[in-house]
Amino acid sequence: MALESWKPVRVELLNLRKGGEEFWVEISIVPVAVDGGDRYTHWVSIQREVTARKRAEAETRREEEQFRAALDRNASDVVFILEGDATVRYGSPSLRGVLGYRPEDLVDTSFLDHVHPDDAVAVESLLEEAVAGTDVTTPMGFRFAHADGTWRYLEAVGNGLMEDPGMEGIVINAWDTTGRKRAEDDAYLKDRAVAASSNGIIITDPNLPDNPIVYVNPKFEEITGYEAAEAIGLNCRFLSNLEREQPTTGELRIAIAEGREWSGALRNYRKDGQVFWNELYIAPVRDGGGRLTNFIGIQKDITAQKLLEETLAHQAYYDSLTELPNRVLFLDRLSHALARSGRSKDEVAVLFIDLDNFKVVNDSLGHETGDQLLVEVAGRLSDCLRPADTAARLGGDEFVILLEDIAGPGEAKAVADRMTRALEAPFLTGEPSEGVFVTASFGIACSGDGDPIDVAEAEQAGSLLRNADLAMYRAKDGGKNSYEVFKPSMSTHAHERLELETDLHKALERNEFVLHYQPEVSVRTGRISGMEALLRWEHPIRGLMSPMEFVPLAEETGLIVPIGLRVLEEACLQMREWQTKASEGYPLKMGVNLSARQFQRPDLVEEVSRILRETGLSPECLVLEITETVMMGDAPLTSAALGKLKSLGVRIAVDDFGTGYSSLSYLKRFPVDYLKIDRSFVQRIADDMEDRGIVSATIALAHTLSLEAVAEGVETQEQLAELGKLGCDLAQGYYFSKPAPKETISNLLGAKSRINPGQ
Repeated sequence: MALESWKPVRVELLNLRKGGEEFWVEISIVPVAVDGGDRYTHWVSIQREVTARKRAEAETRREEEQFRAALDRNASDVVFILEGDATVRYGSPSLRGVLGYRPEDLVDTSFLDHVHPDDAVAVESLLEEAVAGTDVTTPMGFRFAHADGTWRYLEAVGNGLMEDPGMEGIVINAWDTTGRKRAEDDAYLKDRAVAASSNGIIITDPNLPDNPIVYVNPKFEEITGYEAAEAIGLNCRFLSNLEREQPTTGELRIAIAEGREWSGALRNYRKDGQVFWNELYIAPVRDGGGRLTNFIGIQKDITAQKLLEETLAHQAYYDSLTELPNRVLFLDRLSHALARSGRSKDEVAVLFIDLDNFKVVNDSLGHETGDQLLVEVAGRLSDCLRPADTAARLGGDEFVILLEDIAGPGEAKAVADRMTRALEAPFLTGEPSEGVFVTASFGIACSGDGDPIDVAEAEQAGSLLRNADLAMYRAKDGGKNSYEVFKPSMSTHAHERLELETDLHKALERNEFVLHYQPEVSVRTGRISGMEALLRWEHPIRGLMSPMEFVPLAEETGLIVPIGLRVLEEACLQMREWQTKASEGYPLKMGVNLSARQFQRPDLVEEVSRILRETGLSPECLVLEITETVMMGDAPLTSAALGKLKSLGVRIAVDDFGTGYSSLSYLKRFPVDYLKIDRSFVQRIADDMEDRGIVSATIALAHTLSLEAVAEGVETQEQLAELGKLGCDLAQGYYFSKPAPKETISNLLGAKSRINPGQ
């Protein structure tokens, strides 16, 4: 076409020489006008051999193709070719496997747009060096965005700007180091966690002689006071100062020898010699082949915990004032002494000591002086004993002595004589200046007294202590400042009564009486309507005693009056507290029993008024309960007393109704609010028609007199159902709740206003 249009043309042609060899020529053809006219008439051809150049170009193309093929074959590394401004010109196919992109996804984008902002400055520096012609051979780490939005760690080197027309640009050779980086980070975090742990960390090497320490963390240094350099190379036993008597040390050695886990507490020593308790856990470390390579020990300093345990143990077994053993520890030692004496046939003696008229000291000189005196007495008593004997304080002004390995009561008497003489000197308490004189009464009981006791040592110990106590009170009755030896005859009923009466007096002084409470529940709704306060005695030896065991004696001796006042005051205070905390205003009332002696007191109304005023309990929330017998004892007096109580606003309940001899005419005249049906009738209401008739008649009587009927002793669902059918108003008994301490009742009231039967 060029010839037809008479235009110049240049072409390259592959020709053959005479011998058949190929050669390249560059032919330039131009048109000319031979006759000098305006029209081209001839062509002029100029040939130039370019075989060498063509061969050089072919070699360059071959090298480029080989380079690209090499890039394409590399699946683990990523190769980028960037322009000077960081625009991506090329990305190797391995991009998809490493970073999730197709190569064309990144072409014509800025390489820096995919680099983490915190790493961009460093990458720009690498590119600047490459543009300047410097090959960056030291790998540089940076984060590059993966196609899934996460960051991958890369390391890269860069080659300077290539000037070849086919491959011109900056070559970045990068490889994925995410796994290695994360492993390094994990290892670093683990190292930091170990170093920063709040527990001491120890690593030992059991493959070296004596299983030496090869690593300790800073917490180990803090706990033990030893620097790492001082501990590394030593066996861990250096912390125990080579102690061998600890049972746990032997267990630890066996666990190490067997290559297994172990945990336990060890007594160790700090560098400064101070004892510390170390709770240690060790675990074996094995390689992939199961070979034991190390032991890791985790060490926790539990010194504070141990000291607290020791303090609590001391408080549990020792008297805080005199530092003598208390009752618990004394009885334990007495039990062990009795066990030993049973094997050796030697006797054991207990001396029960009570200071005479100590209350006068407290009342006249104050409790601080009294405490000082008790400490001094404890010291003098202890000075009279052998090292194997025990002096203990039971409480108040009562002390007990345990004498072991004695021949009989004679030795115990000799000790009592020594102690009596030791107490003769005045006690210098500061006032009066001449000192305070104190005497004591002693009771002596020996394990050989009477017939052998075929019971456990703990029970025998309690019996021996009680015998000594009885003998001490015989000494008190004999004029004090003396001693008596227990005789079996002292265990008669009269002496048991004396013991109980004495304990009753002490119980008042020591606040041993406690109140349990039993809910009263609406039969119709199941809602708690009130509580009845029930007296219990937390006897220091006999344990929790029911009223039947001591109230008759308290009535007989007159102690029921002060006991009753204390019960009334505590019950009112408790009800006021519950009302303050309770939602919806329940419970509504508190029932308190009045004894015959209380009811006969002329100042009863004044005392009730005072207690209501001081406790802040509304009078209508107090129900005073009297038995049918008490109510009918003196009808005119009863009517007057009840009238005065009603004038205060309190409510009155007749307790155990049906067991006495009520006069219905008197009952009608008395200002009563509740009739409490005795439990003996309620128990058989479901299967005894006679009892059911009595209960039905009592409920009808109560309603006729505009009173509320309360069924006592409800224990089954059947009884409750029958009471509901008969229209009974209120019920109480084990079916709803046993009498319980105030804490239990508080939880009950705090949880709900309706009671769950049977709990």
